Amino acid sequence: MAKLRKNKVKKPIFATNAMPKSIFFGYIPYMFDMNSDFLLVASLLVTLVLCIKLLRTSKGNAVSQRTAIISMLSADYDLVCYINAKKNKVYFNIMSEAIAEIENDIDKSLPSNKRFDVLLRNLIHPDDFPQFIRDVNREKVIEALTTKPSYTIHACVQLHKEPQIYAIKFVKDSHKSCGFVVGFRNIDDEMRKDEENRRLRKDLRATELLANKDALTGVNNTTAFNAKVKDLDVRREAGQRMDFAFVECDVNNLKTTNDTQGHEAGNELIKKCCMVFCELFKHSPVYRVGGDEFVILLQNHDFDNREILMRQLMEAGAKEDFAAGIAVFDAEVDSSALSVLKRADASMYQNKKKMKS
Repeated sequence: MAKLRKNKVKKPIFATNAMPKSIFFGYIPYMFDMNSDFLLVASLLVTLVLCIKLLRTSKGNAVSQRTAIISMLSADYDLVCYINAKKNKVYFNIMSEAIAEIENDIDKSLPSNKRFDVLLRNLIHPDDFPQFIRDVNREKVIEALTTKPSYTIHACVQLHKEPQIYAIKFVKDSHKSCGFVVGFRNIDDEMRKDEENRRLRKDLRATELLANKDALTGVNNTTAFNAKVKDLDVRREAGQRMDFAFVECDVNNLKTTNDTQGHEAGNELIKKCCMVFCELFKHSPVYRVGGDEFVILLQNHDFDNREILMRQLMEAGAKEDFAAGIAVFDAEVDSSALSVLKRADASMYQNKKKMKS
């Protein structure tokens, strides 16, 4: 008997992986054969009760966690429903007081699918309802969900006679081919904010555009030119290949025109010369950097054809009375974009001097 007691103490109940079919009750007769007292038996029974309670608690916690997760996921939705297309059944839950008020006026004796149909007809704005019906067509929804995990449409919902934009999201039930989960989320505030942001961005772009445009001619102004010069310098310092040239043009006798014919005539002369620059250098930005001075940045197509374009520019200058000069960026000579401009300016004044002689 002592030997049996010694073996019993050394061998824990859960020592082996191959457990008896009835874990607890399988050991009770064995312990009685060893004249064990009832306290040990009672301890096993208590263990059994505690384990059962633990299993129940775990199951309850799992359910609580699922409930919490579902609540969390549906918190942003005003209406969530599950549709069984095969059985033509609808189960829905309303989180919005406004929608709940509409649903309360529906006959409670109607089947759930009929009540849901009436609810949708009362919710969706009449003007949007025909398109809504086309968007939620069963075949269309199924086709959309075959290529992506969800399908979302937008519809106008009327709450308290005020239109609200809703996003209606369909998700397929992975366990049932004919089951769908549908969530209705109010995105009206988001849409209004997005629209406001788009308007602000548009206004900002318009403001920036005006800030960089010359009011008289509509071409780029000094602010835009200075920004371009900085950009060219950054690219040069970064070691990028730089193929560009500056063409500088100056309208001759502008002061004389203003003094003798008036500023309106002078403005017309400026606009006329500017038109020549824009038409000739179709692929290059034109900048008005002073009252009578313009700079043209040649790159790509116009840079490659600069010799032909400059001959045409000189011919036009002789007719319209403006001087012009060009300078090509040379990495061994020019330490900045402005040094190229200085050489273009010197070239232009040589041409002006030649025209006066």
